[in-house]
Amino acid sequence: MEEVPAMEEDQDPTTEEDSDSDLSGEDSNFAVMEFLASMASNEEVSPETWERLMEEQGQAVFEESENSFVASTFEAVGGTPEYVFGKEAISDFKSNPYIRDQIDKSKLNVHHEAKVRNAFQTRRALGLVNQFLDRTVLGAIRTWTNDVLRARGKAKASKNEFNAYLGLEIAMSLVKFSRMKDYWSSKLFLGMSLVKFSRMKDYWSNKLFYLGSSDFADTMSRDRFLTIRSAIVLRPPTAYQHEVVTSDPLWHCRPVLAHFQKNCTSVATPGKVSALDENAIHCSARSSAVSYMGAKPIRFAIRCYALVCWGSCYMANVVDNGRGNKTGMTPPQRYVQVHPGMRTPFEKAGNNQNFVNPESPTAMWAMMAAHMEQNSPSGRDRRVVYVDNFYTRHNFGEFLKLLSDTKVRITGTVRTNFIDQTNMVWVAQALKRLSDKPRGSWILVAAYNKAPDIDDQKKKHKKDMDRLPKGSEKPKFKPTLGEQANNCGFVLVKDKQTVIMYTNDLASTPERPICDGWIEKDRLEDPAEKSRLETAIKCVHGLVDISRWVGTEYLHRTLFAVPAIFVAYNIFMNSVDRFDQKRTAVECCRREKRVHMSIWTALLDWSVLNAQSLLATLELKFPGKSMT
Repeated sequence: MEEVPAMEEDQDPTTEEDSDSDLSGEDSNFAVMEFLASMASNEEVSPETWERLMEEQGQAVFEESENSFVASTFEAVGGTPEYVFGKEAISDFKSNPYIRDQIDKSKLNVHHEAKVRNAFQTRRALGLVNQFLDRTVLGAIRTWTNDVLRARGKAKASKNEFNAYLGLEIAMSLVKFSRMKDYWSSKLFLGMSLVKFSRMKDYWSNKLFYLGSSDFADTMSRDRFLTIRSAIVLRPPTAYQHEVVTSDPLWHCRPVLAHFQKNCTSVATPGKVSALDENAIHCSARSSAVSYMGAKPIRFAIRCYALVCWGSCYMANVVDNGRGNKTGMTPPQRYVQVHPGMRTPFEKAGNNQNFVNPESPTAMWAMMAAHMEQNSPSGRDRRVVYVDNFYTRHNFGEFLKLLSDTKVRITGTVRTNFIDQTNMVWVAQALKRLSDKPRGSWILVAAYNKAPDIDDQKKKHKKDMDRLPKGSEKPKFKPTLGEQANNCGFVLVKDKQTVIMYTNDLASTPERPICDGWIEKDRLEDPAEKSRLETAIKCVHGLVDISRWVGTEYLHRTLFAVPAIFVAYNIFMNSVDRFDQKRTAVECCRREKRVHMSIWTALLDWSVLNAQSLLATLELKFPGKSMT
């Protein structure tokens, strides 16, 4: 039996036959794969062969490697992914106090550290996974599965047999075959022809579940594995309510999904930096919960909103987008149903409808971010959530600030059609002023809340326009400015294209509606202009150098000084993408035709990756093994 760290399917092997060194980048997820291997063989089962496999591999996790995922991702100062911009660039970013503070305070906050450490000491990798899918819910799933097996006339699965099934389900993520039966195949060199490793000696390794198909056959027969897998259900087989079934396409997964969601928020909370973005569950089933997006890597998928910690790649919160849900419950109501503790804060903040509609998805995104502050108060500090242009809105930022007592802020790129009419007047002027400026120029635009009587203003404007004779020019509606929002603004940076960013985490409130990031040549000696520019620079937390090719260089890229807000977004926005990258390399999820199986394998993936994040954060070590 041979165990070799599985690589991604499109990875190329080393071209030198005698090469024993790790290749940079190719083994970046090696630690996660080793963790999966230990998880697959960590549960005690009755067959002697399975016990032998557990004894051989149950203690093994992280092999010493410069390119392990833990080594390359989690730095001692808080988890800086240096591969994003390169070591030299990260060093430059750290010289800015605003960015350095976020990096230093990005570590994951584990709520019950002693409990997690005890679980690891008792059950190793499986103990960490049980923090998210505990033995109670796994026992319930086994009971429901046995009811299905009994109805089909098949033998029930014992506790050890079900644990063996779980181990094999996870072990399949180490080596990717398109057909499940290939894992039990006895064909010669099947694994060697399909799996690529960076080191040739790995093909002769004696580790578990990497190449040797006999490991799967010794643990459980193929037919028995497929029989148990086909009977997996995530709800009691007798629990059927026609109204719920016809209105909620994920009705059969809600109990287990809610269990995982609660555990994610209760086990740990992100530090100062996190990101909110989409996370997709691949699914080929014919279901209203599945959406098609041709521009996405996973075109057919169940889409979720995920909040991921930047420092440790820990999924702190996840909620499905509610596609196909016809129960009549609003997104905030669905969130409160799983997390009742957020009901009172939301109802208090929801009374102020000047910011967001309390029934909209935007309100739910604010609840997801504010939940961090409820679980782990930041004291005198504050958290920043980075979002992309699908989520960024001024009213979202202000409602989140209200809901979290000003302790959680947002920063992100913004679409022009998501900028309200009050602020679009000034943003449009700034875009026009920036159009003829050189690359690297920037402008800070103050953000204003909408006027309380803006609806009356719109009605009056419409009546005035209706009175005009036909064919006459009708001016556009220009609302009066409301109250200026504190520490809020739009930062426009002219890169290859003009980028519009919004943040409510400015160092101070802008003094003018539009603050240029430059001084005209004829005013270089004007003290008032210098003071104005210095104030604008302080508002955006200073300037940081970025390098770009502009076409006139021969050796080195040109440096541009841009706001720290702009650079921070480019560093911290990749949290969810990094989580997806880890999951893609070692995912259990397959192209399922059943919705609940897609959810089930996704929960296994998320649980294992979150467990690996706990392992790295607490610097837990397996006996005889080093973290890096």
